[in-house]
Amino acid sequence: ILYTRAFLPGILILRWQILGVLIQVISWPLGYVLRAQGAGRLFVLTQAIYNSCYLIFVYVGIRFLGLVGIGIGFFISDFIYLILIYTIVFKKYKINLANNVAFLACVLILLSLCIMGISSLIPRYQFYINFPIFLSAALYSYKKLNLKMWLIKLIKKFQIN
Repeated sequence: ILYTRAFLPGILILRWQILGVLIQVISWPLGYVLRAQGAGRLFVLTQAIYNSCYLIFVYVGIRFLGLVGIGIGFFISDFIYLILIYTIVFKKYKINLANNVAFLACVLILLSLCIMGISSLIPRYQFYINFPIFLSAALYSYKKLNLKMWLIKLIKKFQIN
């Protein structure tokens, strides 16, 4: 079914959910700060707020936008959770995102929005436009992670002398 036209409505849901997952990469570690600090009740409360937002936004999204509303509801609820958990962690524990992490997150979210917009607005040429964007992001990430040095160290660790 993934290779048939019957799956096409699912693509719209997935596009929005991918954006939501990008936001979760930032928000979930912040949520675990509450657990690490022993604020279990506050953690459960924030999770209850997230789940309530998710249910509300998915219900409203399906009702007014159809299937794509599931993905949009997921994205909106994750965005609200990020704002909520960041505010709590910053005010209560003075924990702030590092500038490079915040910058990288913004860049990745903006690139994802660009790719999603191009795929929706110019589907015929999406590969030719989106592939260079993807490649640029991959090369930038490669440079930032310094993957080559990590791989060399890993290979040297397992080499037999």
